[in-house]
Amino acid sequence: MKKYFLIILFLVAGTSFAQTPRQPRLVVGIVVDQMRYDYIYRFWNRYGDGGFRKLYRDGYLCRNTSYSYVPTYTGPGHASIYTGTTPSIHGIIANNWYDKSQNKMVYCTEDKAVQPVEGPVKEGQMSPKNMLVTTFGDELKLATNKRAKVIGVSIKDRGAILPAGYLADYALWYSNDGKWMSSSFYADKLPSWVSAYNQKDFSAKFLEKPWQPILPLNQYAGYSSDDNPWEGRFAGEVKSSFPHDLKEGYKKSKYDVLRFTPFGNTMVKDISLEILKNENLGKDDVTDVLAISFSSTDYVGHRFGPSSVELEDTYIRLDRDLEELINGLEASVGKENLLLFLTADHAAPEIPEYLASMKIPAASANKDLMSAKLKSAFKNAFGDTLITSFYNQQLFFDHAAIKSKNINYEHVTKMAVEFLQSQPGVVDVYTRDDIRRGDYKGFAMDRISEGYHLKRSGDIVYNYQPLWMENEYPGTTHGSPYSYDSHVPLFFYGFNVERGSTVAPVDIIDITPTICQFMNISYPSGCQGQPIQELFVK
Repeated sequence: MKKYFLIILFLVAGTSFAQTPRQPRLVVGIVVDQMRYDYIYRFWNRYGDGGFRKLYRDGYLCRNTSYSYVPTYTGPGHASIYTGTTPSIHGIIANNWYDKSQNKMVYCTEDKAVQPVEGPVKEGQMSPKNMLVTTFGDELKLATNKRAKVIGVSIKDRGAILPAGYLADYALWYSNDGKWMSSSFYADKLPSWVSAYNQKDFSAKFLEKPWQPILPLNQYAGYSSDDNPWEGRFAGEVKSSFPHDLKEGYKKSKYDVLRFTPFGNTMVKDISLEILKNENLGKDDVTDVLAISFSSTDYVGHRFGPSSVELEDTYIRLDRDLEELINGLEASVGKENLLLFLTADHAAPEIPEYLASMKIPAASANKDLMSAKLKSAFKNAFGDTLITSFYNQQLFFDHAAIKSKNINYEHVTKMAVEFLQSQPGVVDVYTRDDIRRGDYKGFAMDRISEGYHLKRSGDIVYNYQPLWMENEYPGTTHGSPYSYDSHVPLFFYGFNVERGSTVAPVDIIDITPTICQFMNISYPSGCQGQPIQELFVK
């Protein structure tokens, strides 16, 4: 009898293991542009229970998630999150960079071979062609013979295109005409429901009233004064404080003004829910992907800074948008079928001048002045400026001029290195050969190396001491290797995700192999990251 019992048990177990492993029906990636890790806690008391608090309470938080490369910008960040690798491999080394083969600046998603779909030419000649590897959405398409749906959406074109990848059904981004658009890289026309949605003139309603704080001003924890010299302003304003008259900004820049308000995020939430409904995402046994990027946090952060009432108000409103989005996702596919992650493409420091006013060592470096001085020194020494680009803390030499004038390259390089090392705030200077040989020490150089692409990056790369940055005052920027730019939140929520948290180090490129493990598919072509083990230990 015992023998027959063991046989039956073995057969039952064998049947169980023979079943196809379950995977989520819908993967939703949310990137909050320029979100610092501490914003989870800084604005906690102003959040509701259904947004960030819900992810914190019912999801899994990786508390020690960082970027392992520079520059920490939007383009590289989105590419790294969805490819599982760094700019040294995926090739998106910045938002804009100098292209040595074309002798001109290029934008990370520009593609003159494609045409706009329902938008201006300048805003529509875009595609992922500059990204050199696949995304996890591409791998899902390959694994399902393109039956899976993959869609990207963002106010910024790069925030939609780079996550969506090469095989996406389409990517949607916001045009200055106040409509959602795409490019012919994906299709010659938008889905009919998107065209119909555009006809509703959904942007106009956000211009009807000034941007006012959603809570009484005394409930915000921002600067001591809402009007201060560190913040930027909207067009036509004489003060940086509330209320902000968006109609005046519209006169100067049309619907571009809405990017710099929390209403840009609301529009992304609204169209995301429309995508969910009209595309029937997550309604069959084939996993779908929706990549959402909330960009207005970045625009507001740049203009007003991390400690502004405007940024705090933007996050309070984003929290409410997240609550509506999560509720819509769960109502549509069920929490048990939804795998959601939320992270950021980079963080940001406080405005340097604000910190300096409190005697903290911080400053804005003048890149243009540095460039002019070095060009002048080269002109005096060699009769030519010898520089084609001075951008992204990289210096590109004019190799044709150096060769034609028979100038010693090592001499030029040494002169440039010595000049940069003498500049205020500069602490690290590395040449192309230093990086190729691995002649360096320290965490900053490790990050510089991971952000350096041999064919696309410059002859010299330099780095500033903490809290120094090439910034156009007022406002702030980002891009450094330091924690204030690289430490970001990372939540997982839904399908097979148990509640909890970890302080173990997590690299941003670990997100993609983690998602691939949940979907049971191959890693993207350039993937370097490793699955986050804590999510798979039950």
